[in-house]
Amino acid sequence: MLRASPKLSEPVKALATSFNQMAESITETVKENQIFAQAVPHEMRTPQSRIQLATGLLRKSSTQPQQVALLDNIDTYIDDIDELTKQVLTFSKLNAAIGEDKSIGKQVIKLEAYLDERIAQLNQDNTKNVILYCHQQELECDPAYLRLMFDNLVKNAIRYAKSTVIICVEIKEDLDTSKTLIGKSSNWTAASKKVNQADTQLIITVADDGPGIAKEDFDAIFIPFSRLDKSRNLQTGGLGLGLAIAKAATKRMSGELNVSRNPDGGASFSCRIPSGYSLKSNS
Repeated sequence: MLRASPKLSEPVKALATSFNQMAESITETVKENQIFAQAVPHEMRTPQSRIQLATGLLRKSSTQPQQVALLDNIDTYIDDIDELTKQVLTFSKLNAAIGEDKSIGKQVIKLEAYLDERIAQLNQDNTKNVILYCHQQELECDPAYLRLMFDNLVKNAIRYAKSTVIICVEIKEDLDTSKTLIGKSSNWTAASKKVNQADTQLIITVADDGPGIAKEDFDAIFIPFSRLDKSRNLQTGGLGLGLAIAKAATKRMSGELNVSRNPDGGASFSCRIPSGYSLKSNS
């Protein structure tokens, strides 16, 4: 974090000192939060493993249907805790990664094949009709961040959709910037090339035909552990970290993640990734 120079004359020096104290306080708070968020999941692993061992031993001597049903419930709770632990750790790592070199781990990904494979993994039960519209395109980014963003958005859409999830991938240009550049340039080709390099965005939209999200909740849904249905059940409301992880992963790709309502109902999530991530079209 930036610091103000202490070699200033009064009264600016007093203001600089206050600014530096505030910056130090913020830095310490961020460090403490990161350490806490990463330590808690690891500390939870030990008692969780002990509970799993205990239930495994109890199963060997449990023959009554009520006992077996109780152990099944305990196993379900353990799975919930395990999933929550993984999500908290993932979220804390994404936030701790801010400030690192974003070029590390980048790969050129053929989007159509990659997203098709992810959809097949996420919709193995074929409970919903998931449709992908993706022209032959490539994206240079860290595949871990792309997977976290895409998987969490698609899982959320499948959970709430009535029957159909539609995923669109497209490339768009900033038309206002294009007009400005072309208007100021006597070389149409040079201006167009500059627009393509600097102002092109890859937009991944995941839309469902579910109940949708109220406009006043558009910001709240990205807050960790925020769930509109107040459910703690994985089968209904999830654990409340999926969309927060998706937004953090998008941020790591220098992108933006927003939500809106479909004209026909349901929610529509749009991830915009800037051209700094080397968009390529094979058309």
